[in-house]
Amino acid sequence: MRSLDWKKSEVENIAGLVEGNSAIGVASIHEIPAREFQSIRRDLRGKADIRVAKKTLIRRALEGAEKSGVDAIESRMDGEIALIFTDMNPFKLFRYLEDNKVSTPAKPGHVAPDDIWVEGGQTSFAPGPIVSELQKVGIPARIERGKVVITKDTLFVKKGEVIDKPRSDVLSKLEIKPMRIGLDVRAIYESGTMFDRETLDVDEEEILGQLSLASQQAFNLAYNAGFFTDATIVPMIQEAYSKARALSINSRVPTEETVAIILTLGRGEMLSLAAALLEANPDSVGEELREALSKSVPPEVEESESKVEKEEEETESEAPEEEEESPGLGALFA
Repeated sequence: MRSLDWKKSEVENIAGLVEGNSAIGVASIHEIPAREFQSIRRDLRGKADIRVAKKTLIRRALEGAEKSGVDAIESRMDGEIALIFTDMNPFKLFRYLEDNKVSTPAKPGHVAPDDIWVEGGQTSFAPGPIVSELQKVGIPARIERGKVVITKDTLFVKKGEVIDKPRSDVLSKLEIKPMRIGLDVRAIYESGTMFDRETLDVDEEEILGQLSLASQQAFNLAYNAGFFTDATIVPMIQEAYSKARALSINSRVPTEETVAIILTLGRGEMLSLAAALLEANPDSVGEELREALSKSVPPEVEESESKVEKEEEETESEAPEEEEESPGLGALFA
């Protein structure tokens, strides 16, 4: 009777967690030592609840759940598993669990999670049997200056291969810990959707890079097409202002902002013409112009000319390049 009461209570507890959390994860706990498992549970306190129960009880709890598609969890429950109940975003939960795994030595029978490389270089080993041990498992080694040296980087175990005892012993001696202990997430359910490991295991840097590129390209498209948005309106007005100012100066149509520059440029052109006339016929230039020509070119003339040239260059290169920083994608078509 007590056994039945306990099972009923456990089913009700699991069913309550299913209904009370937005996300439900299924994770393998195979070969996780009890001490490490308790540490993981403590680390997740306040973020998620972990429950380990008999699969028959879990199935009964899932059968009574009102959430659509939650029964898909059952197909991911092979082997030793735990359920994770949380309100965290599935992708954030997956990344958190992956980042908090602990590196451990490989044991005979373990499957390499990734390619395992042994780096070349001097080791801490003194000459001895270690040289032959390394050579037997395919690691090139020799003695140099009283130390064992691995002569080149070596792909020791390929991803997916089973690690045998000789290789696990060598990895242990080289203090290489290729295995990572932690909850191995298989899938996470949220709002009727089951996210498998392949979907959850995204490259964040790659995704951010793609979003950044899309934002830049969308900004350039809107800018060059003359499409006004919150992101493009300011640089488009700035470009129009620069072009209008440069047009006013180059066509000598004075405005309140350009009249001083135009007059300065006109004076400079007048002095240039006077210098040419003076060279051709000294009597054709009056004393006042001679005196002006005898002085150096006024700094404001050079400054005004260079300023106009700079404005023209800026106007030509006003449109943003592909590589430029640009506002977020969401602001482009607001």
